[in-house]
Amino acid sequence: MSHQRNEKRWQTLLMIGSLAISLIMFGIVTKAVRQTKEAREYAQIALARQLGAQAQSLSLMVNPKHEAAFLLAIQSMRLMPSGEAAQILLDSPLAHQVSLMSFDGHVYAVAFSPDGKNVAAGSDDHTVRVWEALTGKETTRFLHDGTVSFVRFSPNGKYLVSSTGFEENSVHVWEVDSGKEIVHLKYDSSLNYVSTIAISPDGKYMIPVVGYDNTFAVLELATGKEIRRFAHDEAAIDGVAFVAFSSSGRYIVSAGGSDNTVRVWDVSTGREIARMTHSTGVWSATFSPDENLVVSITDTTARVWDAFTGREVAHMTHDGYAYRAVFSPDGKYIASGGYDGTVRIWEATTGKEVTRMAFENHLVFIAYSPDGKYILTEGGGNVVPLVQVWETRTGKEIARTRGDVRSMTFSPDSRFIASANFDGTARVWQYLPEDLIAGACLFAPRNLTQAEWRQYIGDALPYQTVCPNLPIELTPAPLINTTPTAYPSSTPSL
Repeated sequence: MSHQRNEKRWQTLLMIGSLAISLIMFGIVTKAVRQTKEAREYAQIALARQLGAQAQSLSLMVNPKHEAAFLLAIQSMRLMPSGEAAQILLDSPLAHQVSLMSFDGHVYAVAFSPDGKNVAAGSDDHTVRVWEALTGKETTRFLHDGTVSFVRFSPNGKYLVSSTGFEENSVHVWEVDSGKEIVHLKYDSSLNYVSTIAISPDGKYMIPVVGYDNTFAVLELATGKEIRRFAHDEAAIDGVAFVAFSSSGRYIVSAGGSDNTVRVWDVSTGREIARMTHSTGVWSATFSPDENLVVSITDTTARVWDAFTGREVAHMTHDGYAYRAVFSPDGKYIASGGYDGTVRIWEATTGKEVTRMAFENHLVFIAYSPDGKYILTEGGGNVVPLVQVWETRTGKEIARTRGDVRSMTFSPDSRFIASANFDGTARVWQYLPEDLIAGACLFAPRNLTQAEWRQYIGDALPYQTVCPNLPIELTPAPLINTTPTAYPSSTPSL
């Protein structure tokens, strides 16, 4: 009996020992597989960066090798999407534009229609032009008496709202289909200017923000009739700085500029619901999508407030002057940026920083894509401005382009970006890596030759197609042996 117990004990110990050895071996194998996978990933990242750097060098040569640079950038994007490689694909002479509209002057404003099918842009050539986003075909042109500084479609796409800023200083409402002007409001340009226009979510109302005026009015969009007027303190010499509707359209938030307040108003009654007082001037404020919170910017700080009590919920501090803050489409996060060279994403209700993106110069524009997956920024400064697209989850840059851009916006489906450019063009362009690669291959003239592959990529990858839609060189070009040129020797003859 004792012998049987000992035998069972030994069998149990052997089983435990075997299991332990198996677990150890499994861990060793798993670790080796993980390390091998990580090594391959690191090698792929290193190669992608190398190809991106080579593409940039080739594009900057005295006699640029645009074709080789373009193809290397495509191959780099296939390995690892990056802003550097994307910039080659967006800025190259071979770059693919989804659509492009040329104006006779600088372009200052751009907007997608609510269904994403059309784009409108305004210029200092005194026109707003509407065109099909995917074809570039112009469908309508609206004539103004000054530089068009603002363009926006009504939420139902039936109307187009525009303003002419400092010159004619007026607000216009147009019927998109007929091209008929149905509202024309003129302001005194010696004292005021129309800086922006808020449009209610139902498209019934609009609020022109008129500089150096401490009041603002809610107007019927289709008639221009004033419904109600709201006022900040008389002491605010620079006037109301910014106004926005809530998602239901029942409330308005306004930033009072140098009166140091943000205020929430009831549209139907005109009653002030909440007031958030700051220590310095405040130039921007907006509602969360559920309209329960408001975010404002002042000095180096973005602050989150309860929209109906005025209680501070969270505050987030930058290392320099903060310029702009926006809620994510789901309202869980806030993206902010300014003069410290960063864009930061924070939890809206706690102020906890979750992602940081570093960029060149100071921030002048920031926007979330409608699906919340990407952030679009523009950095200004003494060099050519840089437009960048970032993944919100990782903070990774996936696309960039240089140029003096005056206005930008995502398409409603988040697939495209429209930009108004100081070079006299408005364009629709792709930024998602898979779309950039596909679009670039439509315009690439050829694949890399085997000689180019050996020169720039070598043995890191086997020779293959960069663009599958184009033929590949099946046999390498023959090597041509030439007799070396004889140069005189400096060695004296014996």
